[in-house]
Amino acid sequence: MTTALNENCMKAIMKNLDPGLRLLLSQTCPSLRQLDQEVPLKIQHLHISTSRLHINKTTFKLGIIRHYPDVDTPEFVKKENSEGGTPYDVDIYGLRRSFKAENVSDDDCNYNYEPEAWIVEMERLQEELMELELYRNPDKKKIEKLHGQLAPLYHKYNDTTPPFDNYLQLMVTRKGKIQKIEKMSYGKLLHQGMEYLVSRIFGRRRIFLDSLKLQGIALPCDVHLAQVNRTCVTPDALELLLYLMPSLDSLKTNITISEN
Repeated sequence: MTTALNENCMKAIMKNLDPGLRLLLSQTCPSLRQLDQEVPLKIQHLHISTSRLHINKTTFKLGIIRHYPDVDTPEFVKKENSEGGTPYDVDIYGLRRSFKAENVSDDDCNYNYEPEAWIVEMERLQEELMELELYRNPDKKKIEKLHGQLAPLYHKYNDTTPPFDNYLQLMVTRKGKIQKIEKMSYGKLLHQGMEYLVSRIFGRRRIFLDSLKLQGIALPCDVHLAQVNRTCVTPDALELLLYLMPSLDSLKTNITISEN
């Protein structure tokens, strides 16, 4: 005969569970979510970047993968997809997106500008392919990979539609083992997807941290630091703290993260 644990027992168990495991259990068991939200999380290391969220030994990785609905997926793409996809934003051709402003005035039209990076890369790969095909016994796998890398570049050059679609993928790993994979439409940039993920995980929680590192991303607007070392943080002090965090390897703190 089994006996259900009462709420106090469950709170004691949740309090001492590894935070990464606890989050996975909360997502799997809806009945635990309210209790999970009420019990503070204790985290030793929290590292947030534009594509990765590390919580102790659990990692949430965002990446862009390619799906080929009508043709075979190239082997090198299968490998990239299985490893979590590219950790940067891409255009419809699967090429890395550039967010640099391109404001060229009429007075600058006589200057000779450098060719775009993707054209330089296309020419480099073409030269590498030509050299490789001259060998008596060329590496067939490498040739196949080069053809695969050149294909999206040719589509961009010829303004044609590539045979694949880009998707945003969330891969959750714990101690190096894959725990969960979710695929969704690529409607948000990676940093926007990470901000949403952080907000969903931490928006209504009290969290006690030993080490926090932000890399290339700020905390979402609905998540703010309320306490550092059990001391209230003023808006000016919080702004300074968030400004300094990306340049610090580690910050020993006792932090509460809550929602506005």
